[in-house]
Amino acid sequence: MARDVEVEFEDSEAYRRVKRLLEGSEDWSIECRTSYSGVVEFGAGPAVGNAPFMPPLEPIKEWARRKIPVETRSRRVRDGVFVEERVGHRRMRKDEAEKAAEAIRWKIYNEGLEPQPFARPAIHDLQAGIGGVVDRALREGEAPMHAVMDFIRTRMRHHIGQNGTNDEGTLAREMYIVHPDGRREKCRPSVKAPARRTPWMRPSGGGDNASSPCI
Repeated sequence: MARDVEVEFEDSEAYRRVKRLLEGSEDWSIECRTSYSGVVEFGAGPAVGNAPFMPPLEPIKEWARRKIPVETRSRRVRDGVFVEERVGHRRMRKDEAEKAAEAIRWKIYNEGLEPQPFARPAIHDLQAGIGGVVDRALREGEAPMHAVMDFIRTRMRHHIGQNGTNDEGTLAREMYIVHPDGRREKCRPSVKAPARRTPWMRPSGGGDNASSPCI
């Protein structure tokens, strides 16, 4: 079951005007399809006052081999005289990745994961600019509710980028505007990134806000 993100708008003339325009609109929503989006939004484990959880080892090992380089050094000698030192990088070996992954998962178990909210800040951005969003949609002939959903989704992606969420772009890509007829409109990608997930961000057993936040 998805976890909803709700917010109340401050009463104002601009909001009342927009509300009149949107009254009678059918249900629209934004859906985050990544299994760990709720963990990113709300945090998990001791960091947010919940019970510890131990993430699985193998996905973290794969992530460590892709993302954590090992520094290498070589010395260049000519005629027995040191000339220069070259510094490079290589991928972790399996045993090195396992050691790093064990350290990471125990850190997550002991400390949890701090929230990196992206949905709630996007809603707050909408609070400040909903009048302009709807006015622009009406001028351009776009359905006002579609414009509102697209604005929220764009701001969600912005806050994910600002947070530096380390999931290789999957969270930002896997967002959909859900139309009233159930049709899902996928987010247009703004950057190219490998389609890799980091399932270690999901608590095992489905607890601790493992479900995806929706708008």
